[in-house]
Amino acid sequence: MKKSIFLILGICGLTACAGFQTQRPQQIDWSGQNFDHFVVTYGIPTSQHTLQNGNIAYSFVKQCPYTNGQDEIVVVVNQENIINGVSRVGSCPSATQEKQHNEYVDPQTNFLKEQAAKQEKENQERRKQMLKRINSLKSELFNLDYDSSYELAVSGTEHKLKLKQDSYLQWEATYKKHKEELSQFKIQVGKYGGESERILSNTLEKEKERLDAQYLDIQNVKKELEQAQTNLKDWENRRASLRKEIAILESQLPPEQKDGYEILLEKLF
Repeated sequence: MKKSIFLILGICGLTACAGFQTQRPQQIDWSGQNFDHFVVTYGIPTSQHTLQNGNIAYSFVKQCPYTNGQDEIVVVVNQENIINGVSRVGSCPSATQEKQHNEYVDPQTNFLKEQAAKQEKENQERRKQMLKRINSLKSELFNLDYDSSYELAVSGTEHKLKLKQDSYLQWEATYKKHKEELSQFKIQVGKYGGESERILSNTLEKEKERLDAQYLDIQNVKKELEQAQTNLKDWENRRASLRKEIAILESQLPPEQKDGYEILLEKLF
């Protein structure tokens, strides 16, 4: 019974495809009947083929509504135009069958989809962490780029050192002059120098102490300058290191978003 109904439905579809009658065919045994009646009832065949015994096989084809397949019925007609038999060589799946086919997911494909989704999630998390690190490095680099304290410390200490060295040279010249004057005074006065010589000697001694203090001060400023230059070098190296690390991280960033279907295709092919 079911086979007969299926055959009737197929013949009805063929009729609609051919553009003739669209009514549902009745349950008829066409064997032995005139082929003209079949054509009048269900439409013109889409193709025909002459068999070796002279009979002609007429093919009725229609497109399936849910797939790219075809429904096909073949009617064999003898030389007297009498139908010898009707057979179905191809049939369309039902809407339910097609739905089941479309919804079926191959286990391997499903596994790959899950792996692709997992990989995408991991990539997104890794990207999030890397972006967080990059933003932190960029923030530090921004602050360093606009921090001129290291350069100012070096230039300020260099200026300070120059002033102290100039002052030292002036005091050194004065000290040498007074030292020469005291020497000349001793030669001229001799043992009669007395109180004047003592005063000059005390003055010269104080100038020597001040000169020595300035010399030590200059040495301390030189050390201060060395430290400022070291700090400046460290600052420059840190900036270069940040730029390098940022460039490396940005080159290693996972893609921002990748379609899961593309990932699946990459794994399949």
